[in-house]
Amino acid sequence: MKNSDNKDAMWHSYVEEGFLEKIRPTDLIAIESGIPDVNEMDFQAAKQVLQNNLTPQGWTRLAARFRKYKQRKLAQSTTITLHKVTLEKLYALKQYLEVDDYETVFDYLLDPEEDLSDALKILFDSRNSK
Repeated sequence: MKNSDNKDAMWHSYVEEGFLEKIRPTDLIAIESGIPDVNEMDFQAAKQVLQNNLTPQGWTRLAARFRKYKQRKLAQSTTITLHKVTLEKLYALKQYLEVDDYETVFDYLLDPEEDLSDALKILFDSRNSK
């Protein structure tokens, strides 16, 4: 698959998932016109139409969001939202396990073969030390 085909497929996915609906009205040059219909366009054609209908800041914001979307899709990653206290518990466990990333911490916690008693003690102790 050519790079442009991949970008077009990614763009169509981005549009189908409704991300264009998140464009701020203030990012439109003519608010009353609304967001132009670019659903059937390839990326280059849609880019041209959107650049002509969005403010420079609006286009920059949209391009950055699409770039981030592509990166996440290609890396098959996502974002989760946690309370700060929960993140602190995970950080304590990460330090205890001496690992570099949270993905390894989650793998450890989800592994049915692991004895979690020590990990739960770490989590409990970090909660009580606050």
